Amino acid sequence: MAVLAATAVMLLGLADLPAQAAESEAPRVFQDCDVCPVMVEVPPGDFVMGAEGGEEGRPDGPPH
Repeated sequence: MAVLAATAVMLLGLADLPAQAAESEAPRVFQDCDVCPVMVEVPPGDFVMGAEGGEEGRPDGPPH
């Protein structure tokens, strides 16, 4: 029974490997014209900016 449980845990861990590999690919770099800056494609995700209340000297406003 312990071997079966260990095998199941190992297989569940391996199931996530393709998703992790896709995330670690190099980002796409492009330049629209000769005088344009080089741009890097940023994958979608979440970002929260601003300071939590009580952080003195940080007039960043509430997190948003």
